[in-house]
Amino acid sequence: MLISEAGNLRRDRGFSLIELVVVLVILGVVVSLAFPRLEGVFSGSYLRSSARRLAGMIRWTKSQAAVSGREHWLYYDLERGEYWMAETRHEKCSPSGAKALPFRGEGEEGFLETSNELGGRRALLPGIKFQNVITQENGRVSEGLASTWFSPQGLVEETTIHLMNEKGEEISILIKGLAGKVKIHEGDEE
Repeated sequence: MLISEAGNLRRDRGFSLIELVVVLVILGVVVSLAFPRLEGVFSGSYLRSSARRLAGMIRWTKSQAAVSGREHWLYYDLERGEYWMAETRHEKCSPSGAKALPFRGEGEEGFLETSNELGGRRALLPGIKFQNVITQENGRVSEGLASTWFSPQGLVEETTIHLMNEKGEEISILIKGLAGKVKIHEGDEE
């Protein structure tokens, strides 16, 4: 027959509710003190990560233009911080080269917004915004929509995209026109 003492029962039950609440309060205080300091660390990495994601979308758009044999456009909504790929419905490349047409949505003006997972709408990471987009055809665009043209033959409209975080740090994404190479530079680069 097993007889236990009252003191041994307490050890078998675990922590009391009061002990758990005290630990959670202490953790909450520590996290609330540390979070504002960590936010500054994330804004710099969010800026670089947004630039890498956008550079990946640029490369994807270029490859899709070549594979499909159709002109593609990469649109940037500077107010909403979004970007997406659209393609023409026709197979013939426009003779005007990089004449950017405003995006009007699915089915209008011969453009179709891509709905696939890789080319669909993307948003910049929190705290990151487009400062401006500079293209050969439209010059510097600081509000509204901007776009970059991609031909099926591998030509890309030369474009510079400036991103900025809440701390004022900038990063530039340069698309070289003839080869369509993408380079990312810390700071403001034209």
